[in-house]
Amino acid sequence: MKFQRFNPGRMIKWLLLSGGLGALAGLIAVGYQFVLEGAVYMCFSRMIGLAPSGPVYAETHHMFGITGDFSPWMIIIVPAAGGLFVGILTWLYTRKWKELESTDEIEAFHRKEGRYPIITPFFKLLLSIITLGTGGSGGKEAPCGNAGAACASAMSVVFRLDTSTRRILMVAGVAAGIGAVFRIPIAAAVFAVEFLYASGDIEGEVLIPSAIAGIMGYTVFASFYDFDPLLPIAEKYQFRSVMELFPYTILAVVAAGCGGVFVYLFRRTGKLFSSMKINMAFKPLIGGLITGLIGWALLTLTKDVDVLAVIGDGFGILEEHISGGQAAVGVGILLLVTFAKMVTTSATIGSGGIAGLFTPSLVIGGTLGGAVGLLLNGIMPGLVPMPTAYMIVGMSAFFSSISNTPMCAILIACEVTGNYQLLIPAMWACALSFLLCREWSLYPGQMPSLKNVWNQVNNENK
Repeated sequence: MKFQRFNPGRMIKWLLLSGGLGALAGLIAVGYQFVLEGAVYMCFSRMIGLAPSGPVYAETHHMFGITGDFSPWMIIIVPAAGGLFVGILTWLYTRKWKELESTDEIEAFHRKEGRYPIITPFFKLLLSIITLGTGGSGGKEAPCGNAGAACASAMSVVFRLDTSTRRILMVAGVAAGIGAVFRIPIAAAVFAVEFLYASGDIEGEVLIPSAIAGIMGYTVFASFYDFDPLLPIAEKYQFRSVMELFPYTILAVVAAGCGGVFVYLFRRTGKLFSSMKINMAFKPLIGGLITGLIGWALLTLTKDVDVLAVIGDGFGILEEHISGGQAAVGVGILLLVTFAKMVTTSATIGSGGIAGLFTPSLVIGGTLGGAVGLLLNGIMPGLVPMPTAYMIVGMSAFFSSISNTPMCAILIACEVTGNYQLLIPAMWACALSFLLCREWSLYPGQMPSLKNVWNQVNNENK
């Protein structure tokens, strides 16, 4: 067997490139977080009269609570106004530069030799602040991942990097941005090697640079805020018997089915908005209006503020359960949030709003898992002693079912909560949901397998 010799030059190269990239992406995430929280404070606390709950908007602690009178109608107006603002800015941008460059990292990696735009991702970072700050349903991880990839692209130009290094560094930038702003450096690094393929194949050479960049980005971000997990748990969860795998199997099947519903709804919504014969400036307005109307209608119907998880990031409802802040809400509210969040997320992003799918997917999976856990607890309390554990595993199982990234999904349950005692049921549920849902994904650009990539390259060379 032939072993590759130790190459100190290569090691130093990747430490400097990936480490520098991670530090830069972490600093961008710090600034992005501060500005985003300011936007949320202005729109939610001052205009709507609600202080949004949850850890996603509580990093900088400059959210000082409710400063205005509660105005239910503003739940409709603010997301719609934000959508209109995003639409107008996008329209103006496209009039000057013809069209927004694609920020699809999968396409850039497989088909563009790692060449990635530099300016457009930062413009989208601004648009995401408006989208999320005004109540659009989405997450902050994708814009930060795009910005990390853009930083990698800029570094590739400055240092005149070769194609192989450029491709690897771009994916490491995605890991750096996501790992920083979501505090999941390990899961982000694994996501970087998984999300490129639909079959479970991984891009192994990307792992170490992505790990270095993700850890550095996370360390820089957490140094400004803190190193606590996003959702610290209030209970000590345990996996005690092989018989407990039965209810987790039920959870995996339900998560897989609902994952298919979400992927179908998201794609159909995007196609519907694309086919609309109206000016592109007004499409995000319609998406924001739909999102606000659903939030207002559910609040009016239930009189329960927890249903407002359907707007914004929605992480507050998970914190309420997992971190033990308040008593758990009922199955009905959890299921309402689950399916309404699918609609509001599809409307927000499908209409042209800029936000990530990572966060809403975890909220949908978490509320779905919580509902399944409560129902199974009533049927088989001996096997389901802690329904909240199903909320944690549900996050991972649902994300695995819609992304074809089962290893990343397993780690999410652990890193988001800072607890590894549910690792076994998370592995079980994620594996099952992945196997059941390999035919669909929220990332349509994923290559079927690594073998397909090599065949495509060989055909092009011929």
